[in-house]
Amino acid sequence: ICFNVFYHIVRQDNGSGGFNASLLDDVNEKLNHSFNPHYLNINNLGFDYIDNTTYYNIDDSDNNNTEFNALIQINNIPNAINIYIVNNAVSYGGRSNGILSQALVIESSWANTQVISHEVGHCLDLYHTFQGTAIGTDGGCAEDIDGSISNCTNCGDYVCDTPADANTGNSGGYTPNMDNIMSYYYPFNEFSNGQIDRVRNAFATSSVLQQIVSNSCRIAELSPIDYLCYPANKTLTISNLEDSTTTWQVSSNVTILSSNNSSITVRAKYSNSTGNGWVKATLSNNIVLQED
Repeated sequence: ICFNVFYHIVRQDNGSGGFNASLLDDVNEKLNHSFNPHYLNINNLGFDYIDNTTYYNIDDSDNNNTEFNALIQINNIPNAINIYIVNNAVSYGGRSNGILSQALVIESSWANTQVISHEVGHCLDLYHTFQGTAIGTDGGCAEDIDGSISNCTNCGDYVCDTPADANTGNSGGYTPNMDNIMSYYYPFNEFSNGQIDRVRNAFATSSVLQQIVSNSCRIAELSPIDYLCYPANKTLTISNLEDSTTTWQVSSNVTILSSNNSSITVRAKYSNSTGNGWVKATLSNNIVLQED
């Protein structure tokens, strides 16, 4: 799945301040680093400036959402997740416009971190791992600490392969995944398979997300190979590699004759080698391409 994002950099009335636009490629790379391993790809539609001092430092303390609600309507792009980068937000580092939505606001100091993936996760229908379980979370019911199937589909974050989480770490019998991007145990770096299943279901069923789907992502692909017949060799290449670097691996009955970042030449290891073989490319953005 390829989907669009669009960045809005909020500056002061006179155009001063604001997030450094030259870093937006790095922000997009962080999003792809989180989502690419699950074959979810981010297409950057671009950015604009919103010169409005009112929203440069946004304040929605005391549950006053007036400024947040007004900001996410400005220059809103209907076919993208709209990412509004402000200088400071009084009550949070980042906030999505609800679970499954097309807009989020994030402080400039957090924009170029994996917190951006956390907020986009909310837009793609993911709850906090501690939803309904931790003290102070609104809505939902607590997930059983034993992770029972009868409970995990209806309580907590509604994902069964994310352990129950009270947002208190490994305490009180809880053993949460403290690397999960939808937790509060920063730094974090991964989604669970169940979370990605939920995201894919949201894309399949939600008209809100269907309108952000794009065909513009350049997705890396490994050329096909059906057989090796000793002593002939074959060369496989990666298309749309972009800036990624490649680590090559092969099965025990295949030998590497030569390789570089975008291609590899292989041969059956011995004249009597038989069976199924494979060639695997692990890219620096965590994508794994394998040809059997």
